[in-house]
Amino acid sequence: MKIIVLYGDSNSGKTTTLTTLFNKISPQNTKTTSINKYGDFESDPFSYKNKQIVVYTCGDELQYVGNGIISNIAKADVLIIACSKKFKKYLPVQLFLAREIVVITKTQNNQNDINQIIASI
Repeated sequence: MKIIVLYGDSNSGKTTTLTTLFNKISPQNTKTTSINKYGDFESDPFSYKNKQIVVYTCGDELQYVGNGIISNIAKADVLIIACSKKFKKYLPVQLFLAREIVVITKTQNNQNDINQIIASI
């Protein structure tokens, strides 16, 4: 599994960026499961570029990041996950289950971030 991590500060737009990405690349009938009251979600696996993709936006609480990785390790070829910068020096140990880790630091331009993620899939 490849894990693409979108790092950013709290309220920097990680969820907005990943929601926009999800809406752009997933089939319209792809289901999501709400994680919390802040609009974070986990998608069902969907096919994109001949790979099974899962998008997981809950990145501001470390246990959710770890749980998102564990719960999707067998479901997807690529997991796209948000993660707060405050955890960067304490990378969730679960990240080491990945064959490849791509780290993208959140910028102020959502479209540039989306383009980087798509290029990394």
